[in-house]
Amino acid sequence: MTPPHHPASSPTPAIEANTRNPHVPGFPKQRLGILPIVAAAARAAILARKNRICPGFQFARTTHRYLPLAMTRRPFLLMPLFAALLLNLSSGMRDASAHCQIPCGIYDDPARFTAMLEHVATIEKSMAQIIELASSDDSAARANQLVRWTLNKEQHADELAAIITHYFMAQRIKPAPEDDSAAAETYARHLTQLHQMLVLAMKSKQSTELTHCDTLRELISSFQTSYLGN
Repeated sequence: MTPPHHPASSPTPAIEANTRNPHVPGFPKQRLGILPIVAAAARAAILARKNRICPGFQFARTTHRYLPLAMTRRPFLLMPLFAALLLNLSSGMRDASAHCQIPCGIYDDPARFTAMLEHVATIEKSMAQIIELASSDDSAARANQLVRWTLNKEQHADELAAIITHYFMAQRIKPAPEDDSAAAETYARHLTQLHQMLVLAMKSKQSTELTHCDTLRELISSFQTSYLGN
């Protein structure tokens, strides 16, 4: 015998309506887990870096399918997504500065001079390798290593320029008082030396002239003596 049908046990129109996301037409009901959120954030980060666009904009484009559902049913799931976005933003900014510029008040001038000389040594080594590879007969290996050494030279020249500008020129070299001619002369000398180093760092990227590295060492030594007073 067929059991009696109870209307109360049948899905009501209201319950049936909740099986679909009202914010996204045609989006079926599902249990929204962490994986779609993390995957969307990771995809946003990768595409933002690849296309050189704002990570927040790419984040909005990539996750538009998940945001309405998360906000209406699982608001707490937005937390890992925004955390991933913040991590991507911070990782994108860490290569752009030689110091925090909060200012934190934590300065190590001798360490900066050591780092500058190391960058110059690396640039010089890269130039020498590029010159040597230019006469290589193995075209495939030569092209591969030429690209790598050139990128290495570019990177260290940029890092050298970052120390010059972000650390010394922006934070450590202070404008002299108008009534102090001796301080004004020192200030002008330091700016001139730093600017000359900055130009040579640029020229080091444009060529393989080893003399640029010799001149950089001389300028760094001269600036270090004048700046540290020893």
